[in-house]
Amino acid sequence: MGDVLYYGDHHSLVAQLHSREDVEAQIERSKEDGNLLVLDVGLKHCGPCVKVYPTVIKLSRSMKDSVAFARMNGDENESCMEFLRDMDVVEVPTFLFIRDGEICGRYVGSGKGELIGEILRYQGIIESGIIHANTRPLQDKAFIARARVLKLYRQALRTARRAPIHARDELRNTTRQEIEKNRHCDDKQKVRFLVSEGYQRLKELDEMLDMQGHR
Repeated sequence: MGDVLYYGDHHSLVAQLHSREDVEAQIERSKEDGNLLVLDVGLKHCGPCVKVYPTVIKLSRSMKDSVAFARMNGDENESCMEFLRDMDVVEVPTFLFIRDGEICGRYVGSGKGELIGEILRYQGIIESGIIHANTRPLQDKAFIARARVLKLYRQALRTARRAPIHARDELRNTTRQEIEKNRHCDDKQKVRFLVSEGYQRLKELDEMLDMQGHR
């Protein structure tokens, strides 16, 4: 099938929900399996909903052992629309993260990397990555974590372009060192630490930019 995946594809691992009763049944199944449930809430003719759906399908295949995926179109019928209102869904696509029968968080948007990061965060794993057609499968969590490390440092570098030149140089050098040092790291605990460290560096960089009026 390649990368061409259709919004109406019913042959994926994404459960199609058509009512509140369907949602409740899916939540119960995920609760029994001990899996995180990711509920993709959108509208049939919403551009961003269509755009992100191929990613949802890919993730449903790659994470099938630990995450359940489901989708509901709010404009399919009144029951679905009522569910959206009850869940305070005002923008689509909205992804609801449900664990043990409770909504533990949500993500609003269609960004691939952001969605993957949020899913992994609500799995209790501070790891993430971006799907590309030529990369290895997402089952390798160490690979996902390494991808997140690289993404964090690249993001820091992009942000740092507005910072003083000495700060840019220091961050760039640190980034290069970390990337080379951890490019082939298979120690998951170490990788998770590095991801947390990457978040902290981004936070410090943001604070520095705020203080210096670069925002």
